[in-house]
Amino acid sequence: LRHYLLYQFGSSMMVGTSDPATTSSTSRPPSFLRNKAALILMQHILLDVPTDRWPTFLPDLCSHLAQSYPELFLKTCETLLEDFLLGLNQENQLAEQKESIRRVKDILKGYSTTAAATATSTEGSTEPRATPLEQLFGTTVHVLALSLQQSGENGNATTPATKELQVLALETIKAFFMWTELAFLGSEHANRALELLLLGFQPSRPSEVQLAALQAWEEWTTSASMNVGGGSDTSTITSAHDPKLPVMSAVLERLHESNLLPYTGESTVAEIEVVIEVAKLVNLFGLEIAPLRDSTMQQLKEGASNNAPMNGELTILSLFNKILDMFFRGLNYDDIDVSGAVLPLASRLALTMEKEKAESSAQSSSSLTTIAGTNYGLRQHIPQILNIFYRQLKYPEDFDYDFEDDINAEEELYRTELTKLYVKLVTAAPEVCLQFVCEAAGQLLQASSNITLSSLPTPDVEATLSLVFHYCEGVRPAPGVKVMLKNKTFVNLLSAIHNSDIASHPHEQVLCLYYDTAVRYCLFYKDDAHGELLSKLLDSISGSRGLQHAQPMVRSRCSYLFLRLVKSLVALLRPLVETAVHGISSLLTNSELELRPDDTLYLFETIGLLLGKTGLTPLEQQRYLTLVMTPHVQSIKNVLSTPGLSSDVEAYGESLSYSIAAIAYLSKGFAKQPSNEIQQVLIEATNIALEVLRALPVSDAVRNKVMVFLQRMIQSIGDKVLVPMPDFLALLIEHCTGDDILFVAQLINQTSIKFKERAAPAIDAALYPFLLKCDALAKALSASTTVNGSNNSTQSSTPTEIPPHLYTEQLSIQKLAFTVLHHIVMHNVTVVLTSPTNAGNLETTFTIVKEGATVVKDPVIQRTCLKFFRELLEQWGTAA
Repeated sequence: LRHYLLYQFGSSMMVGTSDPATTSSTSRPPSFLRNKAALILMQHILLDVPTDRWPTFLPDLCSHLAQSYPELFLKTCETLLEDFLLGLNQENQLAEQKESIRRVKDILKGYSTTAAATATSTEGSTEPRATPLEQLFGTTVHVLALSLQQSGENGNATTPATKELQVLALETIKAFFMWTELAFLGSEHANRALELLLLGFQPSRPSEVQLAALQAWEEWTTSASMNVGGGSDTSTITSAHDPKLPVMSAVLERLHESNLLPYTGESTVAEIEVVIEVAKLVNLFGLEIAPLRDSTMQQLKEGASNNAPMNGELTILSLFNKILDMFFRGLNYDDIDVSGAVLPLASRLALTMEKEKAESSAQSSSSLTTIAGTNYGLRQHIPQILNIFYRQLKYPEDFDYDFEDDINAEEELYRTELTKLYVKLVTAAPEVCLQFVCEAAGQLLQASSNITLSSLPTPDVEATLSLVFHYCEGVRPAPGVKVMLKNKTFVNLLSAIHNSDIASHPHEQVLCLYYDTAVRYCLFYKDDAHGELLSKLLDSISGSRGLQHAQPMVRSRCSYLFLRLVKSLVALLRPLVETAVHGISSLLTNSELELRPDDTLYLFETIGLLLGKTGLTPLEQQRYLTLVMTPHVQSIKNVLSTPGLSSDVEAYGESLSYSIAAIAYLSKGFAKQPSNEIQQVLIEATNIALEVLRALPVSDAVRNKVMVFLQRMIQSIGDKVLVPMPDFLALLIEHCTGDDILFVAQLINQTSIKFKERAAPAIDAALYPFLLKCDALAKALSASTTVNGSNNSTQSSTPTEIPPHLYTEQLSIQKLAFTVLHHIVMHNVTVVLTSPTNAGNLETTFTIVKEGATVVKDPVIQRTCLKFFRELLEQWGTAA
């Protein structure tokens, strides 16, 4: 099979000329067959070369196959190298396979001598004493050189067959760079390969060849140095004498000459995919050189007064300036994939700028960064970066802001990364960035003197608001909001924005961003001079430009932001309570403006804050609360009276559960012990919640929200919640499942903790049913395992009889029963154990707790059960 693949496979399917460089693509075997053949040859290398069963593998590959069927030779090399790389991450590889790969690697690098390793090609295309790896790499380079030569000096004579061969050769060279250090490839072959790679991305070459060449350059950039003795043994360049530096300079000059990345406009000499790869390469160059550039600058600063800069040091700084030139071209390119490719380098530059800021505190930054009359500092580039950033931050004119669309999502992700860069720039140069923000906003406001701000283009307004909104994130010390509100320039900027008609802008994205900005800097309104601006904002956010906007997205965002605004400024809103409550109430009852359930909860919580935190009298609170609650309660009753309510438990249960949750959210605004007037309203709401639970006790959503509501009522109406509590607990215990029994236990525990001995009447009838429910749910887990498995034993389950995750769940349910009993005795509700309702089950209860202390193999449960008996003995002993 091996002999057939080497000597007959390619020729048996070839038709026409025997010259492999000129053979048409149709005369070769299909690529998928070639790839399978390469895979088989790779397996032969791994199996036969270490055992000397293929002593002529180098001549067979480098002399014969590379000439008769170069595509198969290249694919075999690439497949072998890929297998080496994959083997590094495969933990499930057999020991025999790992050993075979290790031995082949050693043979290729010349560490192990075999008959195959000492054999050389008969053509003399490689040096006789070269390692097998050098011979394979040298042959690959030779194949690429011949193909490029035959396609013409500028690639004008490239045929489909030669293009495929060139791409495959470049990908194979890339694989060599990925797998091994450059030193193992031989300096002569490596230098020749780099010369060919420079030819590979000529503008006249096919775009596929350009892409493959650029991707090979990217791998070369991050590969280890060619300098075996004193060079770097990592991908980071740490020496001014690293041989990579002149090569990088040559690549940058070739990119500059080719104009693959123009200063302005789109590239006219390359496809966009090629331009993206150029930007990626520039980004890698910059990231590799940046640490060396920083260390060089530091050395020059420390010895500036003693020694003149060396040529090597100036070479590094000059090379970095060339990279910066290409970097700015990429950052400014009108394509997010190109611009986004250099953003990692931009972030790296921002970190260096921040260091320069710290170092410039003692003396001017120019004296620290000027070397031999040239300023090599990075902070001087901040205005240029800001200008490019501002332009790129603007969405396209035809952007529809549908972020669920994949293309639009990429635009949003790109601007998220831009914003992160902006925050770093603010940290590095807050004064420069603030000046830029003020100038950008000033241009908009100046333009609005002729026409209103609301009529300016959406991208311009949105980008400027983003500058203002995110500025505080980079201000140090944190929190940046408070720091900036002490800055008179920034406060004047906010005042100018709020005094404009920006709230009348027709685009919902601008509206939401404006409200976001207003709420982020809402402490601005605490100044008495800005009282009118606060009224203006509240009118906008609660009116047709906010909560009552035609777009659901705006209404939803404003519901949340209005809540945040009220939380921050509630002390200032007393004069506006009546207007706000009437407005929100009318919105909640407006069937034409649909609100999401979460938005409704935000609005109810807002009403609670306005009524409970603004200093209203109890009667005023009751009047406004009744105004809100009356239509809300009526809507609940309307749903409860719907025919066939139980036929669609999921839909009706979801609706009613949110209605109950809304009342719970509203109660957050009141003190833990509100006035009697407020308690009367909440007691009526409690009765409504009980009606809902009676109507749909099987609804998980209803049970969940009712328990949340009751926990709030325990804090709000105190002892009055104990009256309906037995009815609530009876329904909750009867219908709860393993998913929500935890919340039932928490409700019983909270009642015991809050009311202590007064809780006895409320939980008396619920105690034993709760213990039985816990036991039933725990046994159900074992029963489900017995049904699904082969275990028919009637004995109690152990960890070995049921899966571990089910056993853990079983223990957690049992733990709830013991915890409830412990809370009962710990908070002096012990009377329920001997009440007429539970006295007959006292022995059973003690048995349950005893087994928890002695049988259950869980230390937490054992400790809880022992505490139960200790507390009980102390109480009963004292009483006796």
